[in-house]
Amino acid sequence: MDDPWSGSIWVRTKCTSNDTYYFSCETGDCGSGERDCQGPPPVYPVTLLNFNISQNAVSYELSLVHGHNIAVQIRPDGGSLVDGGSGPCPIVECIGDISNVCPASLVVKNKDGVYVGCNNPCDVLNDPNYCRANDISTRFKQLCSSAHTYPGDNSPPIYKCSGATRPMD
Repeated sequence: MDDPWSGSIWVRTKCTSNDTYYFSCETGDCGSGERDCQGPPPVYPVTLLNFNISQNAVSYELSLVHGHNIAVQIRPDGGSLVDGGSGPCPIVECIGDISNVCPASLVVKNKDGVYVGCNNPCDVLNDPNYCRANDISTRFKQLCSSAHTYPGDNSPPIYKCSGATRPMD
């Protein structure tokens, strides 16, 4: 990615184009028929990987604030924490099976009735009590301790690292 760059990467599943080139995905869809979304995806659930790259330092986090649709992991190659942290750049991941803790009211199924993800209650229940720490976010956090699970969740912190490398292409 370019330096500087800031943005989100969201994981899409089962994307296709029809005979008129309308692009759509089972999860993480833009809702516009376009491959490149302008802004956040309107079709949830979607697992977000958020990055801020600036002068060779990278801030990163994993977010379930808009639900969960696929297991993900951010694994820095080397590097160390900066700006108040110490030690190696940590791995952040959500590889647990959210389907085991997703309440029925939040389950998202595809057109064949197969589980494809779990919505975040803040997006769908229209209750401000679910837009902060709650029983559902606690269940998500138990499976995915390094992910943010509700708006304003600051545990763990957003990590900032310097010196991480990547393998040569």
